[in-house]
Amino acid sequence: MALPLLYRPTPATIDTDIGVTLDGWTAGTHQSDVGDSAATEWWIIEDGLKDWNGTPDVRLNGIDRPLDHGQFDAASFYGSRVVTINGVAICPDKTSALLAMDVISSVAAWDPSRLYLMQVSEPGRPTRRAMVRLNTATKVGGFNGISFDFQLQVKAPDPRKYDDTESTIVLQPPTGAAGGITVPVTVPFSISTVGLSTSAGTAVNNGTFPSRPVVTFAGPLVDPVLANLTAGKALGMTITLAAGDTLVADFDRRTLILNGSASRATALTTTSAWWELGLGGNDLMLTAGGGDGTATIRWRSATI
Repeated sequence: MALPLLYRPTPATIDTDIGVTLDGWTAGTHQSDVGDSAATEWWIIEDGLKDWNGTPDVRLNGIDRPLDHGQFDAASFYGSRVVTINGVAICPDKTSALLAMDVISSVAAWDPSRLYLMQVSEPGRPTRRAMVRLNTATKVGGFNGISFDFQLQVKAPDPRKYDDTESTIVLQPPTGAAGGITVPVTVPFSISTVGLSTSAGTAVNNGTFPSRPVVTFAGPLVDPVLANLTAGKALGMTITLAAGDTLVADFDRRTLILNGSASRATALTTTSAWWELGLGGNDLMLTAGGGDGTATIRWRSATI
């Protein structure tokens, strides 16, 4: 599409290195001059991706000391991440521009009960993602009959930015480690195993912040235990999975779901601990009291 230069933003007003995809809508340099199906070009302006980089707000939990200076210290945590996307839409005619206004007004807006996938491409970085919802009203303005400015603000309840590429390890329990692992454990420690080398593997988090995996245990398995040897923590369950059964452990939501619908949170052993994938390599180990099923560990490197 070749629009008159008059209707194009000047090079100083657009960011030619940033691309955003949200709820199927795409803006930025990776669409080049192709535009969308209505021949509309969507561009991010300079500094138009506000608060994607940098940390989100910090939740401080200190308590003031009564009749004394300072506070009693306490752990602090990050809040949600709020990102503002500012850009310009350039259309071939007024009809397309009005349609484009409808398009931008519908992005991440048609089902307020769900989270939407946002992916951001930046030069020299892997494409990263976050799950977001609208945080305030979507705005359009500066309409001149063929182009307009737009602003979308979204909130990611999970402040981590995840690599778009998912990593996977599949483990099977070793034949010589029946009965699982007794926790709590003290690192460093070793486990005597015989047989399947796939009972252990290393999950690498190439980001800057701990990541939390999703693990699918597939039967037949009896009382599986999945340990992060690097962290010195293990998640153990008292449960028998028959062939065809699956138990999904979401380490972020801290849920155990059997066969897609039934909660099995009570299956956790009293000494279990939910763990995270720290920076770099994490040595993982699967044991079980019986069965030759599998544990599939899926994760994405995380950045704050």
